[in-house]
Amino acid sequence: MITPGRRLSVVGCSGAGKTTLSRQLAQQLGYRDVELDALYHQPGWQTLPTEPFQAQVAEAIRGNGWVVEGNYSAARPLVLEHWDMAIWLDEARPTVTRQVLWNGNRERYANLFSLKPERSILAWS
Repeated sequence: MITPGRRLSVVGCSGAGKTTLSRQLAQQLGYRDVELDALYHQPGWQTLPTEPFQAQVAEAIRGNGWVVEGNYSAARPLVLEHWDMAIWLDEARPTVTRQVLWNGNRERYANLFSLKPERSILAWS
């Protein structure tokens, strides 16, 4: 049962539906929706350095009533220190879309076949 003031963490592989579920939960419960991808990926796929990213995460999860979605190792200790419920989504491999993600970024179809681990959708999932 989800009660007022809970702190939820939604995790799972890329494309599992973490963002969709988190947004729906946050809206239905009146909680803050904290999308780690949106904090980490800046326009043009520029990434936030670790310390500023952690500072933004710490600010976003201050207090109660939030749903955090994402699996970032740099954010994990902060989230684990405060969450009281985790939801793990275990879905099949993702389908790549051209949907706008965060800060105007779109997943590149070529990333499905990329051999670079930091870009490969298959490696992330």
